[in-house]
Amino acid sequence: MAHKTGSFSAAALELGVTHAAISRRVDVLENWAGQKIFQRQARGVLVNEVGQRILARIEHALAQLDSLAGSAERQTSVPEVRISVTPSFARYWLIPRLVHIEDTPARLRMQVQTDWRHADLVNGETDLVVRYGLGNWGIGVEQKMFNETLCPVVSARLLTSGIAGNAQAVAKLPLLHVADSAGWRAWAKRYVPRWRQKEADRSFSDYGQCLEAAQHGLGVALWNRAMHGPQSLGEGLVVLEGFDVPNPLAHYLIRRHAPLDAPPNVAAQRLLALCAEGA
Repeated sequence: MAHKTGSFSAAALELGVTHAAISRRVDVLENWAGQKIFQRQARGVLVNEVGQRILARIEHALAQLDSLAGSAERQTSVPEVRISVTPSFARYWLIPRLVHIEDTPARLRMQVQTDWRHADLVNGETDLVVRYGLGNWGIGVEQKMFNETLCPVVSARLLTSGIAGNAQAVAKLPLLHVADSAGWRAWAKRYVPRWRQKEADRSFSDYGQCLEAAQHGLGVALWNRAMHGPQSLGEGLVVLEGFDVPNPLAHYLIRRHAPLDAPPNVAAQRLLALCAEGA
C-alpha cells in the first residue's frame, strides 16, 4: 500500500493501522530482501528499482493464487463431465440438447469430445461414451438410448414419379452407406429381397456426410428419425414415406460404475430422460 500512496502515514490510514506498524512491516520486507526497497524523501517515499522488481514478482504471484482459487471455485460449483461421441451424434442430437442437460435441475458443464474412434472409458480418457452398434460392449454400465427407425431420403432433384412408392426404383439409385451396409441390408430384406450392392453405391465414414451427399443429389441416404427428434430434416431433402425399417444397430450410453449422485451419473440420467421423452 505504501508504494501506491507514496507515504507510510497514508498507507497506515488506508489500512487502519499505525504508522509504526507500517514501518515495522517495511523493515521486515527490507531485511528479507537484504537491501532497501524504499527511497525516503522529505514528503514521502518512492519505491526504488530493486523494490519495483520485488513488487512485480509479488503481484504476479498473488495474481496466480487468485487465478488458482477462482479455478478451484469454478470446478467446485459447476462439475464438468466429459462425453465422447461421433461428430454426427454431437451435431444432430447432443448439441441441440446441451442446454437441457447442463442447466436443469442442478448445473453441469458438458465437455463434448468428438471422434470416430472409441474413447477409452476404463482408463479415464472420458466420463461418458456414446457408441453405435449391436451393444454388449463389455465395459461399465451400458444402456440403449432409444429405438431407431431408418427411412430413405433423397434430394428434390432425384425425386421423380418413378421413385415415390416404388422400392425397386429406390434400390436402383446409388445408395449411400455409413461405414457398412447394415442399414441398407435391413431395408432391402423388407422391401427388395433380391437386392445386391452396386458399383454406384457409396460408403462414408459418418452419418452427417451421408446426409450431405444426399442433399447434393449423389444418391439415397437412410435418415435416422431418432437422431433428429422433432427437428426438421434439412433443406433440400425429401423423406420417402412408407419405407421405414427398424435400425439393426443402436446408440448406447456407457459410463463407469459410480455413486448415483456422481456428476457423470447425473448427466447420464438427464440424457436418458431426454431419450425417453423423445425430445
